[in-house]
Amino acid sequence: MSLTVKAGAIGLLTRSYPELDQLPPHLREDGQTVYYLNPVRRQGESENSFSVGGSSSRTYAPNVITKQHPVSRPEALRRLLRECLVLPERLDRAGVESLVHGIGSVECFEFSMSSLTDAVDLVKRLGRVTRP
Repeated sequence: MSLTVKAGAIGLLTRSYPELDQLPPHLREDGQTVYYLNPVRRQGESENSFSVGGSSSRTYAPNVITKQHPVSRPEALRRLLRECLVLPERLDRAGVESLVHGIGSVECFEFSMSSLTDAVDLVKRLGRVTRP
């Protein structure tokens, strides 16, 4: 699945992803221009799917210390749904119940960040702590 990059983040991310400034823009249904960054499959990576280990949202501000804060599960679900613009079909009761059940078993965080490198390091450390 491609990562969606908003126009304002291109300048911040090109150091890590130089191909970003070559991607074609796409106009989303909400009127925002976005760019889709396809993940690169590296040798040895599995094609299997994995269960969700957590949920996070990000807030960028140039002068904050990069850190994570817990977020309630209802708030995390609200943020997730706010970002899901295109679903293959409308959510019915079973779909909503599935999302609620799924988020009930994971930790939810918000990352305040000013440094992408620091945020990536923090996510990697969290992954080592929360996974067996």
